[in-house]
Order: sequence, then C-alpha cells, then structure tokens
Amino acid sequence: MIIGRDILKNLINVCSLVLILGTGFNTLYGQGFGKNKVQYSEFKWEYIQSKHFDVYFTQGGREIAEFAATAAESAYVTISYTLRWDLQKRISFIIYNSHNDFQSTNVSLG
Repeated sequence: MIIGRDILKNLINVCSLVLILGTGFNTLYGQGFGKNKVQYSEFKWEYIQSKHFDVYFTQGGREIAEFAATAAESAYVTISYTLRWDLQKRISFIIYNSHNDFQSTNVSLG
C-alpha cells in the first residue's frame, strides 16, 4: 500500500503533537519527592485563548504563545479529522521564554 504525501505529513504532525504533549506532561512530574525547587523570580502569567486551547505565557512571550496556539489548532484539525475524534474540554499549554525560566517556575500540577 502506498501512502500519499498528505497522509504521511498528517501522520508526522500527529506523532509530533503526541511527543510534545507527552514530553511536557512527564516533565511536570519530573521533580522528585523531597527535592526543593529554587525559584529565582516570580512570574506574572497572562494567557490567550484559541478555539480549543488556553496558552499561558509571561512577559515577552506573546509572539511564541500566539504561534503555539495557531500550531496547536492546526494540528488539532488534522488529528480530529484523521482519527475522527474531538476534544471534550479545553487544553492548557504553558510557554516559557527560556529554559532558565522553565527551571525556576512555580507552576505545578498540585
């Protein structure tokens, strides 16, 4: 069976989104019990909303947050069509301006 370029491209998009979401979720749980996480600065969070996603960002991160919202919506359309599946609730993304910001974040699942 020959796979068309559009189908292959959509499959790559789906796999990429799954990897990105999976990596981010595991990273949130990455801090082990009993370890203190140093906070270097306090962040003032803002967010934008797209049709299906809330994208949180800090000062200077609006442009990348808008890109992330657009990319997520585009990937969602592909995934939704390909898998014939729709989201049941909104999904939140957290966008950091740098790896250092991520390391000193005060965001947790609790």
